[in-house]
Amino acid sequence: MYGKDVEQSDAKARKWFNLAAKSVVPAVRYKIGRLYETGVLYKKDINKAVFHYEFAASKGEMYAINNLAILYLNGTGVSKDVDKGIALFNQAAESGSVEAQVNLGIYYLNAKQKDHSIANALKWFTEAGKDNNPVALYYLAEYAFAEKDYVKAFDYYLISAQQSHSDAQLKLAMLYAKGLGVEKNNNAANIWLTKAAKLGNKKAIAMLQGSGK
Repeated sequence: MYGKDVEQSDAKARKWFNLAAKSVVPAVRYKIGRLYETGVLYKKDINKAVFHYEFAASKGEMYAINNLAILYLNGTGVSKDVDKGIALFNQAAESGSVEAQVNLGIYYLNAKQKDHSIANALKWFTEAGKDNNPVALYYLAEYAFAEKDYVKAFDYYLISAQQSHSDAQLKLAMLYAKGLGVEKNNNAANIWLTKAAKLGNKKAIAMLQGSGK
């Protein structure tokens, strides 16, 4: 662990976190669960992560609820239960968790058969978009683009791109290059394409290499 003007000591950090693991404060237990899930400081242990998430979630800690939802959706450390995962996402999303709102949007967008719902996806992306979440804004832009509302798509892509969302930067470059929703501007297109490439976007890198820039 890292600290300013203090000696770095994982052993001391573990001592304090071990004490914190007995806490009844939901936010603290969520953080302990996160350490176990990621394998930071502690040896990775999904079962212990679930234990602490369950406690924090039972007290309404929305970050714990969101993470627990992901585990149930994927069957990681718990028996896979899609319905429970979605119910938990909804609980966290209704409580204001932007992460849960985005996760719900993605789930409804990509779900098959009965759960697939563009309307529900848009509902949650719109909610998360109110917080200027770059992922939500990107998906809203994609929908607007598909509907050929290029001005709205440009606005969404721009805000997302300004937050270093490389796919949004790539699409923004395309809009500038084609003059869709904005005046054609090859210089601006190249600037955004370069930004996307610097973030490792493979399509942007390939396009720049193909153009010889």
